[in-house]
Amino acid sequence: MGFSNTPLPPHLSPAAKLFPNGDADEQPHHQVSVSEFMMGKYEVTNVQFEQYMPSHRAVRNRLNFSKNDDDAVLWVSWHDAVGYCEWLTETYNRNIPVGTARLHFRLPTEAEWEYAARGNSSSTKYELFWTGNSVPTEMLNHNDENAGLPKPGEFTPTQVGRFKPNSFGLYDTLGNVEEWTNDLYAPYTAGGPQTDPQGPSVGLTNLRVSRGGSHGTELYYLRTSNRAAAISDERSWF
Repeated sequence: MGFSNTPLPPHLSPAAKLFPNGDADEQPHHQVSVSEFMMGKYEVTNVQFEQYMPSHRAVRNRLNFSKNDDDAVLWVSWHDAVGYCEWLTETYNRNIPVGTARLHFRLPTEAEWEYAARGNSSSTKYELFWTGNSVPTEMLNHNDENAGLPKPGEFTPTQVGRFKPNSFGLYDTLGNVEEWTNDLYAPYTAGGPQTDPQGPSVGLTNLRVSRGGSHGTELYYLRTSNRAAAISDERSWF
């Protein structure tokens, strides 16, 4: 988990020239083991999330982002995401046949997210993305130009599952929309191997880790080891 401090190829994106050894919070590179868990193969869509929060429909297509049923949901705070998981747990278990195993839905830990996003790519060598040390052009949105916001009248597609999945069958761990994890944000701690880390019990006030980059994030920030954080109340187009 984390970045091995191998110099980044300078042609990757502008930030790679400024930070050739990655961000400070990606280190130290350390060994982590995670237990078995399940993860949704797609990002949550508008139509799924709006079964929980119908009022969300009013912000569809704000700033020309995420207007269709099968677009990944945007403008969702960490608290909204946790609430959706709790609602999904209650709804699913209420409707399953007698004798069927109950499920508990939750946000992944940061360690689980990174393991899932790597897709076994680090089993033989360290790679920047599950696709290797580059991202195929056909899998980019505005990521190669770091456009961020679209031009007036331009629509940014965020439909889930448009690009091929990684070796675990998971889609959109490279960009599309940034994904909340359960963990408070704090620097990694030095030390030996860890098993099922749950993140710090005390982190920077009200910041939660987000991962994966978005539709307008340059390639440097789509790297599997890269970490981001946002205020848990924040709702944004990323």
